Amino acid sequence: MSGRAEKFLGRAQEFYRGKRILVPGGAGFIGSQLTKRLLSLGAIVTVVDPLEKFCGGHIFNLHSHLKDIQLVRKKIETYIQESNLQEVSYIFNCVGLSDHHLGFLRPDLDYRINCYSGVKLLQKLAKDQVPAKIVSIGSRSQYGQAESKINESAPLKPLDVQAVHKTALEQYHNIYGSSFGVDFVFLRLTNTYGPGQRMRGNGIGFVGEIIRNSIGEKEVIIYGGLDRVKDLIYVEDVVDALICAGMIEENSTRIFNVGGRACRVGELIECLKKEIPSIRVRIQEFPPQIKKVDTGDVVLDSRAFSRATGWHTRTTIKEGITSTIKYYRSCKRYYW
Repeated sequence: MSGRAEKFLGRAQEFYRGKRILVPGGAGFIGSQLTKRLLSLGAIVTVVDPLEKFCGGHIFNLHSHLKDIQLVRKKIETYIQESNLQEVSYIFNCVGLSDHHLGFLRPDLDYRINCYSGVKLLQKLAKDQVPAKIVSIGSRSQYGQAESKINESAPLKPLDVQAVHKTALEQYHNIYGSSFGVDFVFLRLTNTYGPGQRMRGNGIGFVGEIIRNSIGEKEVIIYGGLDRVKDLIYVEDVVDALICAGMIEENSTRIFNVGGRACRVGELIECLKKEIPSIRVRIQEFPPQIKKVDTGDVVLDSRAFSRATGWHTRTTIKEGITSTIKYYRSCKRYYW
């Protein structure tokens, strides 16, 4: 990581120590890893997570830290109606429904989780003039089908329901920022993988499905071939980005790409084979319904965020896969 990033992260403890921080979705994949990092920095953390069936919230993600946090098992929109947030310094909104296909079947559910809950949070900050800074998570899928490496100026062309709602939420941030002075940073995040990701059900993501099937000794289906490129980021690198985003000065750039490492699918499979030699892979053509929403070999250009904070990914694909497989081998009974 660059010297500037080390400077940012080196200041993190004095920046967050003793601060009251709200993490909606804090029992989920990214939210739980962020919560643990914030605790290590001395923050006072409240996690709001209803542990809904279709989302990634899992009590085991926080099992060794439950005594250190306030855990509220409510929907975020319910919680904020009942709560005074004046003493909260930072809000890291990690609420999300990641199943793209479920979004088509249940657009109402996707809207409530991926957009409405975030809008109600922004409305609360504006109405009550809460001085907290909010950092929220969007998705690379907001760009739709694109080629090569894209920066923040690329047009947003969402292909699915989830991407539509994430794009709408981003625009709400812009409106509440410009009209009501809400201090925010919105990160368009690429494919995240690592310990704590949901492994049950459908819609768990490209890498998640490959890892689940590999550990479960099931055949791994790859659509489109091994030369396809995926933009992958390890969850701890995402946590670094969120920590850095919270420290960005007010009135600076507010919307950033957070990309990972461009990786051929074949390279990913080779990393998995070193951990699970018995892995079985079959290449198939894209089913029409999946091809329609596939975003292609899109890699996010993170240079704007790097210039603002010095942040760069630190974890190689090999390191990330090794760590992820090790975690699920030891904790499989909680996630399968």
